[in-house]
Amino acid sequence: MRTLKEIFQEIDAFCESYNFTEWEIKGKHCFALKGYINLKNLENSFCYESFQVEYRIELEGYYSEKKNYFSYPEKLPRVILLNHTELKTEDYHINSENGLCCLAPDVECCYILGKDYNLFDFTEKLVFPFFAALFYKTKTGEWPYGDYSHYKEGLFNYYELKIQVEKEFVLAGLKIIVGAERIERNDKCFCNSGKKYKKCHRDIVEDILRKVDKRYLKSDLETLLE
Repeated sequence: MRTLKEIFQEIDAFCESYNFTEWEIKGKHCFALKGYINLKNLENSFCYESFQVEYRIELEGYYSEKKNYFSYPEKLPRVILLNHTELKTEDYHINSENGLCCLAPDVECCYILGKDYNLFDFTEKLVFPFFAALFYKTKTGEWPYGDYSHYKEGLFNYYELKIQVEKEFVLAGLKIIVGAERIERNDKCFCNSGKKYKKCHRDIVEDILRKVDKRYLKSDLETLLE
């Protein structure tokens, strides 16, 4: 776990590099950084579109002895779109009320970033690709890499691809991943392939656990069980 000093140094360096000039505190130990995500050509001479955004970074766990507080970097920053009101709709995966952007399912964000990421990684690997895809969507009517359904159905879509199972086995796979159910190496795999677990989905499960905080997986399982 990084120290607060290291995180503040990271925030300062990020703000200087990306010209995020405003640094506010929203609520108790939630920091808000404001700036612009500018989509430019390769020569950096022309800006196609500019999105004003706010990053919200939770640091609650650093100020409390309670272990259940979930803080950056384990807790992903949230991105709020401040301008372009016309884009704040479900079709663009942006909350119409508060501008919260769904960059990707949280588990996929963690998977892309890994556990040892920083604000530069977050911006370059998630934020810029999201807004580039959003810009493409506004011009063509389609997402460049396809799209998930919304809400619970979208989560099922995602895990069918991530775990590589049919929809009917998603819950079984998630229960194994979060430890709600146990499976041994030589047991038959939860996907009903008839193969032993060690010869089937074991590597996929272990890869996800290496890269993703289990709390996100548990949260998704709870959502899918509702």
